[in-house]
Amino acid sequence: MKEAGRRRRTLRIAAIQMIAAPGEPESRRARAETLVERAASEGAALVALREMFAPGYLASREVWDLAEPLDRGPTVAWLQRTARRFGIHVAGGLVETNGRDFFDTFVVCMPRERFQSDTFDQSATKRKISSRTMRVLIGYASRFGSTRDIAMRIADTIRTHGNEVDVRSVEEISDCDPYDAVVFGSGVYDGSWTAEATALMRRHAAALAQKPAWLFTVGSFGDRHPIVGGLIKKEPKEIGEFEQTLHPRGYRVFAGVIDLDHWPAWGRLLFKALGGHAGDNRQWSDIDSWAEEICREIRP
Repeated sequence: MKEAGRRRRTLRIAAIQMIAAPGEPESRRARAETLVERAASEGAALVALREMFAPGYLASREVWDLAEPLDRGPTVAWLQRTARRFGIHVAGGLVETNGRDFFDTFVVCMPRERFQSDTFDQSATKRKISSRTMRVLIGYASRFGSTRDIAMRIADTIRTHGNEVDVRSVEEISDCDPYDAVVFGSGVYDGSWTAEATALMRRHAAALAQKPAWLFTVGSFGDRHPIVGGLIKKEPKEIGEFEQTLHPRGYRVFAGVIDLDHWPAWGRLLFKALGGHAGDNRQWSDIDSWAEEICREIRP
């Protein structure tokens, strides 16, 4: 029943549904403007576009490249301009970023006679959809599996911080460019990394020098050994070259799994004289701590 003394008002609303597949934002905004114009010509006072109408609905890393700040992004500017052009309220969704986090944000822009380019009149609701993560490559060269296991352990720690991690053997790595950071390790044999690992570092030196990188070696003793730790840190023979060309942010040497059956007699005697023992010598707590340090440095 209509209340006495009050007039019923009708608000005509148009809802515009667009294809959800990702597309080029500028062309999608142009298509939306054609649809808004049609709705306004038919008497709509409020036009609502779909969620994430400009980039298309995304659920992948691509969202980072299409996200925009709320106060100076092209989608809000377009919503403001379109609302003013047609003299109606225009609403739509975008992927907002504040530099770290991402939000599924919905904005309503109102027509105003007075407008300043550095301010906007709007109401907005938002839902956090993601935090920016880093894509990290963990590479390894391993003959017997000890170095591979350490690489997997480092990867597990970095993943717990929400980063996207790929673990690849040296034979599987063809390109470092897609990654935000790289961690690479090799077993040391006769004082050197494997030939494949050394070749990989040299082949991708230019790319690795432009991004955060960490290196590690797996040998008989770790660099925390009280007697030979300092000398161990100088292995492999190529590490001086890598430090000059790759500029790694960190370098560690970890003790591995020791099978003395592969060693010559003099090597077994020296190893035991320095307090070494056969078997699994990996210090997982030390490895985990180093992986945590990497996580703190790659945090965007």
